[in-house]
Amino acid sequence: MAAQINSKYGVRVIKNDTETSSALVCSDGLSTTVHPTSYVIKNDIIFLCCGRHVYALDIPVLQLKWFKELDPATCIEIYSFEDGFIIHGEISISRVTLAGEIKWEFSARDIFVNLNGHKEFEITGGQIKLVDFENYEYILDANGKVITDRLLK
Repeated sequence: MAAQINSKYGVRVIKNDTETSSALVCSDGLSTTVHPTSYVIKNDIIFLCCGRHVYALDIPVLQLKWFKELDPATCIEIYSFEDGFIIHGEISISRVTLAGEIKWEFSARDIFVNLNGHKEFEITGGQIKLVDFENYEYILDANGKVITDRLLK
């Protein structure tokens, strides 16, 4: 059975009002919407979350450098972090290098979606703060080690 495409990103490079290149990036998994934290541009490369994957495309030609599945459901956000990125997925949080190598992954009791008004994902001072669906808060250090694991009220 073929994978069902649920997320599609159109990427265009425009120079002097003329399109110089374009690419369509597609992925299976749950849908990822286009929003300010669904992509990062760094060192003339666009890194973008699309479905279960993160893609890296060279700018301006939009040639694929690499892509990697970083969450079994969907990659929601990507943030620059030290020498690479932190990927906020629905099921896992990953730290990856610019080359797409996974440095660490973290999963919790439940998905990183919260319906009780708690901010689900935040990076502050080199630490990653997460809240899952069951209202557990996790604070990770830069190496993915748990500093705090507690139930919020």
